Amino acid sequence: MKRLALLCLLAFGISLTFGQSSPVRKDTAAPEPTIRASQPNAPVYTVSLLNDNSWHFWLPFVFNVLVACGGFASVFFLYRQTKAATLNAEAVLKGQRAWLLVKPEPLDVNSYRNRIKVEGERAMRELKLAITNVGVTPAQLQAISARAVLQEYGSQAREEPKYREEQAPATRLLVPNDSIGHFVQIETDYSMSELSQRMVSGEFTIHIYGYARYLDVYDREHRVAFGLRRKLKWENAAMTPSVVDEYWPPQYNSAT
Repeated sequence: MKRLALLCLLAFGISLTFGQSSPVRKDTAAPEPTIRASQPNAPVYTVSLLNDNSWHFWLPFVFNVLVACGGFASVFFLYRQTKAATLNAEAVLKGQRAWLLVKPEPLDVNSYRNRIKVEGERAMRELKLAITNVGVTPAQLQAISARAVLQEYGSQAREEPKYREEQAPATRLLVPNDSIGHFVQIETDYSMSELSQRMVSGEFTIHIYGYARYLDVYDREHRVAFGLRRKLKWENAAMTPSVVDEYWPPQYNSAT
């Protein structure tokens, strides 16, 4: 190596001397610079983590990964247990809670006509709702909102219900299988004579809808909404009309 270095220095000095003694002519092109390639046998050094001290890195890394996996597994298992316990508690509450059912009382045409004769216009413009507790625990009734709208026979209901203001019921506590009545005024622009004539002419439809709010024994509030279309059709004044009750449209009926 020393000899090679001395030879390189000697060649460099000779080239400088030659360059000073024989200048390059202007019309002569300068020689292109040469690039010395690197030595092909030069050793290549690489850095590897798999050396004698690699366990200082890999051992804590693997341990942290295992701890993280164990933590995720514990959280997932705890989440599954909590979800199962919540579903079980909800099932128990639903199985033991109160359920209110609100629907118009069935129409007895003969008794309805007798009631009209006795009570007159008041009976003509009222409907009675039955609110029944079909659950297994008592219910504390909070409020009722109901409407009964007289319309043309076969007319369509609103896409969304337009409720009236809530009313506080006289009786609030309903034990299982207990029922109370609630009267609703029929909303109509017809007079007494017009309404009577329409009832016997074969065109009569009432949309009955509303909701009730109540508390169960766990002090949780619930809401039951109902919507019904009652159709009465007379073939003639001497015959008893056919009565069809439809729980329609579906979006009017819901319960929480």
